Amino acid sequence: MGADAGLDSGDSSLVTATPKVFQHGKFLIGVSGTSRVSQLIRHVFAPPEIKGDLAAYFVKDFCAALRECLKEHGGECKNSDSDGPETIMDGRCLVAIKGRIFCIDGSYSATEIATPYQAAGSGAVEARAAMFTAYQRLPKPISGELVVTCALEAAAELNREIRPPFTILSLEE
Repeated sequence: MGADAGLDSGDSSLVTATPKVFQHGKFLIGVSGTSRVSQLIRHVFAPPEIKGDLAAYFVKDFCAALRECLKEHGGECKNSDSDGPETIMDGRCLVAIKGRIFCIDGSYSATEIATPYQAAGSGAVEARAAMFTAYQRLPKPISGELVVTCALEAAAELNREIRPPFTILSLEE
């Protein structure tokens, strides 16, 4: 999993010294959105113990605990969609564990990703296109680090909000 260091602060673009992807216990977590969401997940959020089916765990336990943490500590924002909940997560996160990737969106919906790659944030479209191309066109076997590097470099080239340095991490299975 990888991330750039760019932050959009509204009136200017910053480069953060704190990586937006990090290991949190058994999980690799990448966060897009506000810095506050990333800070809370990294320093305050305590993922519940994993019990039973992993997909059910994310829906019932992980997302419920994440919402409680973010709501209590200022990681939510007002939802502009009148049909949805009053507040939502002020970001999105990707969570990897046991060779699986889950995308947690603003409404705390946990979606397991069918492809071996996914992206979130302002450079997501460019990054997914680069990962797709890397998986389809580069000689096999291909390392995950190379795929992520291609994604980050493509996103940085095509999206002015994406800024190096890049952080790339992996979990030992």
